[in-house]
Amino acid sequence: MITSCDEYEYDADGYRIGVHAIPPATGDNHPFPENLDDRSIDVPKTHGSVWARVYDEQNNIIGHATLASDGVAGRCDTIEIDEQHRRKGLATKIYKVASHVFGCPIVPSSTLTQDAKGFWGNRTHIK
Repeated sequence: MITSCDEYEYDADGYRIGVHAIPPATGDNHPFPENLDDRSIDVPKTHGSVWARVYDEQNNIIGHATLASDGVAGRCDTIEIDEQHRRKGLATKIYKVASHVFGCPIVPSSTLTQDAKGFWGNRTHIK
C-alpha cells in the first residue's frame, strides 16, 4: 500500500518517466502542483494510485498514465502515448514501474480499448 506521497524518476532508453505515488483517499490534498485527484479513477484504488508522465529528450510530455491498486493487483485507468512514440516499450516500462511501487502485478483492466487489447494480447500480468 502506498502510505505517503512520493516522486520518482526513471530512465527509459532516451525517455524519462516521472511518477507521483499517492496514498488512497487523498483526493487533491497532496503536495504536488498537478491535479492528481484519485476520485477521478474508475479502477479499484484502495491501496493508492500512480500517476506517470513520459518526457522525450527535449522534455516534452509525450505520454501519461494513471494506475491504481487494490493490493492484489494494479490496473491502468488511463494511458496515452503519442503515436510517433508507440511500440518503444514505454507502456511496458510504466507498468513495470507501477508494479514496483505497488508491490503487486499489473493486470488488464475490465474494459480495454482496441489499442489496449493489442498491447495485452495473451499477457495476463506485468511485474
